[in-house]
Amino acid sequence: MGVTDLTTAIPAIGRIGCAVCVVGIGLAGLLPAASAQTPGGQPFAHSRAVGAQPGGSSATLASATLEQCATAADPTARSATFNGQMSTVPGTRRMAMQIVVQEQTVGDVAFRSLTAAGIGGWRRSEVGVKIYKYVRQVTDLPAPGAYRAIVMFRWLGEKGRVVKRAVRRTAVCVQPDERPKLVVAQVLATPSSGSSQLAEYHVVVRNDGRGAAGPFQVALSVGGVAQPSLTVASLDAGARTMLDTRAPACAAGSQIEVTPDPAHLISEAPGGGQSDTLSCPLSEPGVSTS
Repeated sequence: MGVTDLTTAIPAIGRIGCAVCVVGIGLAGLLPAASAQTPGGQPFAHSRAVGAQPGGSSATLASATLEQCATAADPTARSATFNGQMSTVPGTRRMAMQIVVQEQTVGDVAFRSLTAAGIGGWRRSEVGVKIYKYVRQVTDLPAPGAYRAIVMFRWLGEKGRVVKRAVRRTAVCVQPDERPKLVVAQVLATPSSGSSQLAEYHVVVRNDGRGAAGPFQVALSVGGVAQPSLTVASLDAGARTMLDTRAPACAAGSQIEVTPDPAHLISEAPGGGQSDTLSCPLSEPGVSTS
């Protein structure tokens, strides 16, 4: 994970300049990938709520915004950019801001400070600045996850005395799970025309995730006996494929088990790659079971 901080100031004469420009050190690997699930599979129970603006100040005096939320399958392309801006009040000599980035992973009931992003520290304007802006960008974001920022404002008078305070909260940047999710959509079995001991099996596998998958194997077990694996070269997000094979005919009431990617070679979204077990559909020839 990387962090970039930038402050800009508009002095009394209206000229814009870069007061501080700090490029954060890469922090990838300090946080594990977010993969937990909430009960019932409902992610980010509170992630989209944008809080009220505490502090009693007008939004023109202090504001906190989510400037950009970039989502991508590639972790290095995921980022969130947060913006705090403030203007002077009577008695102000300098202004100061602190931006704390917070994270909520799937299963969390609340946001928590993102330690890998660092606290950020207080950034102070020069004397005479009328409008002060602080931009903090966090990159290489784990997914799935939700990210927001708490922006704290201080107006400083003579000798650094705090004459006013405010706190604002930005909107939320949601980073969805971009991985594939392989599920068994349907199994169709019909007696083989060439032999009463064999059957034709048609297995439909669907990718319910946001990312493409492949190559991967699909395991088929008939009556507890493993059959030769079926191969899928690739499967785009939202796509499905039908795999055809001939195997021993299952006995009525026995079990058929189908497992996409049984070796778990593909990193999948929660719920993907799970086995699907069903009763032998040959008890009624030609029955489709999903």
